[in-house]
Amino acid sequence: MSMSMQDMVAALAKQPEVARRAMMEERLKMFAEMPDEERKKAMGMMIEALYGLPDEDMAKLVRTRTAILADLPGDMRKTLMMTHMSIIQSYPESQRMREMKLVQEAVKQLPDAQRQVMMQAMESMMKGGPMPAMAEAAHATHQHEPAPAAQRPTSAPQPTTAQTSGARSASVWTWIVLLGIVVIIVIVLIILVQGGL
Repeated sequence: MSMSMQDMVAALAKQPEVARRAMMEERLKMFAEMPDEERKKAMGMMIEALYGLPDEDMAKLVRTRTAILADLPGDMRKTLMMTHMSIIQSYPESQRMREMKLVQEAVKQLPDAQRQVMMQAMESMMKGGPMPAMAEAAHATHQHEPAPAAQRPTSAPQPTTAQTSGARSASVWTWIVLLGIVVIIVIVLIILVQGGL
């Protein structure tokens, strides 16, 4: 009688660390070499079994898996982590958060070099995820949008050509009238002076 995936994963959690790591590393490398759909199906079955474990057993497997991922070649690690992320999107948030807490604890327990590798890998995945990409695109679009009319700086209205011409004409006529008044005053003074003589 063959064991179910749940039984196999539960038995794996009971193995000593060295044996558990050897078995999990072999399985993860096998997953990485599978075609996408086949890998997603196989890893999905394993994740479902993992989520069915008690916290203590799940924590053991997450710690071992995290240590293995830190030591794998970058392309293999990325393939496995991306597939894992795509699978767990269909699970309730409570399940994802449960695993995420265990992953964070596992990363903290790694040696410095491995911890840096995993932190960089997780940061890279978060930056490349769909939501951050959309947010960046929206931000870029927002930057190129014209400012709303109410927010645009406004300058004083500039006079039109007609208004400018009209102002000049009014000034010319004002000078003509003033000049005429001066001429009349001069003429009147001349007449008065001559009449006095």
